[in-house]
Amino acid sequence: MGEWRDRGLIQYQQGQLTDAQRDLERYLYEHPDAPDGFEIRQVIEQIERVQDEP
Repeated sequence: MGEWRDRGLIQYQQGQLTDAQRDLERYLYEHPDAPDGFEIRQVIEQIERVQDEP
């Protein structure tokens, strides 16, 4: 169930932010009521903040 989440978090740790965001968003799409959804959304927000920096 959490393959997309796991892969996304590993990519996030490795600095592969675009791929991480894609996989984490797919995880939330497939599991909208995931118990860790709040934390995953926080990671996605952090990725978006970093990518928006000049």
